[in-house]
Amino acid sequence: MVDNDFTNDDLISDDLPQTGLNEPMSSNPYLMASLDEAEEAEFASAAAADDAVLDSIEATGTQDNYPSNVAVYDATEEAAADSPSDSSYGSDDSSDDNDYEDNSTDYDDDYQASDPREYTIDISPEDQDQLFREARTTYNWLKTPVNNELIEMAWDLAKFGPTAMNCSPLRIRVLRSDSAKDKLREAMGDGNKVKIGAAPVVLLLAASEHFHTQMAKLFPNMPGLSDMLKDNPDWRKKMAEDNAWLQAGYLLMALRAVGLSVGPMNGADMDQIEELFFANAGFKPFMVVNVGFAADPPTDYPRNPRLTFREVSETL
Repeated sequence: MVDNDFTNDDLISDDLPQTGLNEPMSSNPYLMASLDEAEEAEFASAAAADDAVLDSIEATGTQDNYPSNVAVYDATEEAAADSPSDSSYGSDDSSDDNDYEDNSTDYDDDYQASDPREYTIDISPEDQDQLFREARTTYNWLKTPVNNELIEMAWDLAKFGPTAMNCSPLRIRVLRSDSAKDKLREAMGDGNKVKIGAAPVVLLLAASEHFHTQMAKLFPNMPGLSDMLKDNPDWRKKMAEDNAWLQAGYLLMALRAVGLSVGPMNGADMDQIEELFFANAGFKPFMVVNVGFAADPPTDYPRNPRLTFREVSETL
């Protein structure tokens, strides 16, 4: 879920009981209101089963015989993890130009790394290549047409990615015709004009500032949310922008997952694109994406280096 500048206190209004959003679902009548009797009984049964497991763990002081998906806080394990270790996480000489300062005076780099062979990734190496390692921003395209059904398949995956309160503000224009692409080309930056028309389909991605009109459907467990958002345009705009970008990332990966290639761009006059394709819709465009099947090679450029985990992260 995307963070914004608002806290739970900002969600309190005369429309909602001040029960607090951090309470368990079962103790918040507004969150439970959307459940029918059968669903409420099922929820209560599941909660009782969970409570029984946790009570048993607390009584015996061990979790050896409990389900593998039950995670229990163990103070002794945390203490062991915090104690000094003979072996360190390791070093990476390639991160000399790290964004993070050396905090070795404040934190001991004594993290015990697990053997990576103990871990598995649940998708095949071939799928990992398709989604990540071999996927490239594509410039060279086949002329093979792309059906809307294939793009819809990708959307049916991407739509499940989390957004704040399930707000789902991303909106899409699918450009297929030469006339639509010619019109778009006028708004593209000089370096991107030639790219429009090379791929069979162009997607225009935009953030809807009126996503709140769908919140009764998308987040029914908080009645009155649509009105709260309607009355707070700054909050609504921030949510729309942040979460539409988040959804765009999901969509790019989903398009790859169904076998398509993508070439995202935002070097364009977005105000002009809004006027040409989203006039009076309340949608703010922010990305242009070429979509199709990649030629071999998909690009004439070698893959550039990526930063390592140690170069972008800091363990505290």
